[in-house]
Amino acid sequence: MALLLGVGLPASADPNVARGVLQDLQTKEAVVDSIRQLVPVCHPMRPGAEVCTWKLSNREPSWKRIAALVPTDERVHLVCFFPMDGGARGPKSCTVFAAVRKLPGESKVKRKGSPSWREFRAAQQARFEAARTISEMSLLLGSGPDLCAELGPKKRRCQWRANAATPGYRILRAILDTRQTIRLTCTFPSDGTPREDDSCDLFESG
Repeated sequence: MALLLGVGLPASADPNVARGVLQDLQTKEAVVDSIRQLVPVCHPMRPGAEVCTWKLSNREPSWKRIAALVPTDERVHLVCFFPMDGGARGPKSCTVFAAVRKLPGESKVKRKGSPSWREFRAAQQARFEAARTISEMSLLLGSGPDLCAELGPKKRRCQWRANAATPGYRILRAILDTRQTIRLTCTFPSDGTPREDDSCDLFESG
C-alpha cells in the first residue's frame, strides 16, 4: 500500500498533497500495517480514544515518504488519535512533526537574564500552560507520552522524555533553562477534561 502521511502539515506544505493524505489509512490497523517495521507507543487519552506515536529515523523504510512532507532530513514523529473500538479516526487526527532548530522569537534573545530572554521564556511557559489535556500536550511536544499509569479511577499520570530530537524539546528547554534530556510528568483527569494548575513537573533527566 502506498504510504502518504501528513495531515496537519505546516503552512509550507503543498495543499494539493494534503487533500489526498491518509485517505486509505483511516484506522489504526491500516496505519500500523503501513509502517510494519515499527510498533507505535499508544496510551489512552480519554474514554474510548488513544494517542499513538511512531518515531522514525532516516534508517526506517517509511521515513523518506513521511519526512518529505515536513520536509526534513532528520527524525520525524507521526502522532495520531484513534478511537479504541477500531473505527475510523477523525479528520486531521494525524500529524507529522520534526525537530525545530529555532522557535519563533528565539533568534531575538540576547543573553540569559535579559528582557528578551525573560519575554521568550514567558512565551514558552504560556504555551506549555495552555496544553491542558493529553492530546494538547502531545501536539505541543510532537510526541505522545512514553508512559502512562492509572492513579485510581479518576486520574492518569503520563510521562514524556524529551531531548534535542523531540519536536517540542526547545519549548521545555526554555522553561527549565537546560540542555539536558528533560522528563515531564503530568497528572490528567481520566475523563479527558483539562488538567489542574500545577499538575506537571519538569526535571533534568541527565
